[in-house]
Formats: sequence, C-alpha cells, structure tokens
Amino acid sequence: MMTADASGGVTPPLHVDTGRRLHSVVERYERSADRRTVYPVDVDEADICTHWFTADDVAFVDLASMR
Repeated sequence: MMTADASGGVTPPLHVDTGRRLHSVVERYERSADRRTVYPVDVDEADICTHWFTADDVAFVDLASMR
C-alpha cells in the first residue's frame, strides 16, 4: 500500500513480498568491473532478456548489512 508523504508525493512501502524470487549471476572481467545480472528465477530462458537488469557488482550490497 502506498501512502502520501508530507510534500504530497507518494511514498512506496519499505518492503513488499510479491513471492517472486530472483537469481543473480556475476560475469568476471580482467580489465573492467565485474557485472552482476539479476532476473526472476521463474522466467523462461527466452524471456530473460526482457526481465533482467545488470550493474557493476560493487553496486550490490548484502541486505543484512544495510539493516
């Protein structure tokens, strides 16, 4: 459920469990940053290219360390 904040904007909930699970794969490179790709585990292989995102691996942090 989204709520209105003091500025009149919308604040999304801190956590929503949609039941979807994600898989991640890290591609290691010698001359550039390692890259991590994240995608749903239940998506067909043909659809992975439309349900994924990729970023430098250092952009990802352990969830427990951020709590």
